[in-house]
Amino acid sequence: MAANAIDWLEGVAGPRIRIEVKDFGNECEMLFSDNGPGIPRGVGRRIFEPLFSRKENGRGMGLTIARHLLEAHGGSIDILLDGRRKGANFLVTFPRKRSRATIY
Repeated sequence: MAANAIDWLEGVAGPRIRIEVKDFGNECEMLFSDNGPGIPRGVGRRIFEPLFSRKENGRGMGLTIARHLLEAHGGSIDILLDGRRKGANFLVTFPRKRSRATIY
């Protein structure tokens, strides 16, 4: 996500990336935001489809792979399109690591 944000922030006055992490006991939540052009509503959830990219030389696999890996480990990634936030905003959730049980 950071690499995508850096690409889209090129030419933006005062570029910013913000990462906020919260702990909710058994899971963590990460809000990843930038102040770039954002994700157009018409594109929406398509950004997670394999080979979909809005960048000229984009491969369209980064967010697809990220979603797959997170879901394989009990987490999730989604975009926030609530109209209140400028730029691209992603909500990532993942379970906290569970301690391993030791068998004697």
